[in-house]
Amino acid sequence: MSIWRTLFWKEFHEHKWKMLSLLAIVVSLLVISAIESNIEIGLVAAVYGYVFVGPIYVAMGVSSAEQASRSISFVRALPISAWRAGVARVVVGWFVLLTPLVAALLLCELSFIFNPDSYKQFEGMQRSLHVSSAHRAALCIVAMGIGISTNLYAWILVASINQKTELRTGLIGLVVVVLLFFVSVLFINEKSPSQIGTQMDLTWLILSILRSAHLEGNISGFPLAF
Repeated sequence: MSIWRTLFWKEFHEHKWKMLSLLAIVVSLLVISAIESNIEIGLVAAVYGYVFVGPIYVAMGVSSAEQASRSISFVRALPISAWRAGVARVVVGWFVLLTPLVAALLLCELSFIFNPDSYKQFEGMQRSLHVSSAHRAALCIVAMGIGISTNLYAWILVASINQKTELRTGLIGLVVVVLLFFVSVLFINEKSPSQIGTQMDLTWLILSILRSAHLEGNISGFPLAF
């Protein structure tokens, strides 16, 4: 058990600054949205942007950090199985990836407590998700964000395993995300959300919410053309 604890701590120490930077971006966006009394759109925008950027950013370190820093020889010389080091790296990366999304949900819950008007801001999302409360609406959108982020994270790791530089991993991750996004758009144009997987559902849902908000005048000056 001490070996696993050491491996997890090592990986967390290497990825903590990435987690803090992602956390700062998501929290800042939600705080600004709460101040502007538009936390629903803030949550949707934060999750929508995060699921495309977060997995690439985290996977860059998980897939190629040791190759880029040339510490791979040191890791291989350790008296542990290579698969253990790999599992620890992937699990810690997943934890780092999901932490900002969990924080976003907690901030929404705090907003519900200290600003009761936040409930009204989630009425559009409640209708789109067919749920009975703002709590469940926020939970659903974050849960779908977690699902998509995990999915993309896994695809990027598989496609970019043991790359020599983080830049190459980032470029591969960008290609993976763009391809999956365009595939999802094609499905969205041809099928209903119930016929599409979780990854497609979130994109359809977010586009629908943003479009509705734009048509209702909730997003002034937001250039959406549907």
